[in-house]
Amino acid sequence: MQQRRDERLSVAVIARALIVCALGFSYIAAFWFYPAQRWPLYRSIYAATRWLLDRLPLRRPLRWVLQSWSFVGAAVLVLAAAGRSPRSLGLARATRQGWRLVGVAFVAALPVMIVVGMQQAVQRYYAAIFRADGVMALVANALVLLSEHVILQGVILALALPSGTLQREEEPLRRGRLAALGLGLPDGERGVLAWLGVPAGVWPALVFSAVLFGLVHAGKASAEIAAAFPGGLGLALLTYRVRAVWPAVLLHASSGVVIFAVAWFGRSG
Repeated sequence: MQQRRDERLSVAVIARALIVCALGFSYIAAFWFYPAQRWPLYRSIYAATRWLLDRLPLRRPLRWVLQSWSFVGAAVLVLAAAGRSPRSLGLARATRQGWRLVGVAFVAALPVMIVVGMQQAVQRYYAAIFRADGVMALVANALVLLSEHVILQGVILALALPSGTLQREEEPLRRGRLAALGLGLPDGERGVLAWLGVPAGVWPALVFSAVLFGLVHAGKASAEIAAAFPGGLGLALLTYRVRAVWPAVLLHASSGVVIFAVAWFGRSG
């Protein structure tokens, strides 16, 4: 009996892993890479999407928003139908601890944001986007950014975790000056992972989310792509510790504002 239960559990874990991988790479492919037109299923979906978008009076940036959110909405609806609660997908209210961590992470990452924004390739990239679509491009980027976190640090990260959920668990008491931030060693434990509050089995899910976050930035300037992978890991770690996507959304959005401001005011010509 126990053996059968273990076998069913193993099958469920493998199935969930396959679903997570398919969901993650489908999101990347559908909205950034645009796979070869010879893919029959992709051609059908893309043709239907284009048919709908061509009949809506939307400018290019808002079409991008609609594509992104239609995918996220479908994923969330399917999971809701399967009995998943919003809280289990990270769509929960963040704690004060989470908002404090945003401030600490922002200050720590600020030098990197400034360096990225000073790169000429980054300045040319954002100048071209702003010239083409103006303020609408900024609005669209903000809305797509939100969809990224709902799908990458919410849905996909939750499903990739060993527990299969971002539902809040009881935290051990920590000691040290950073205990108010949820950092520090619990009694009787040692090591960096224990200090961060991340079990070893959780790291594959965090790394996978970070890889997808980095791939989302494909096509941008190399400096921004290079910063996206460690940035994605930090955002996934923040989401896991807080058990809500909203602090990561705020951190990413504020980082984008700094990079864009530095790039815009520091551009040459």
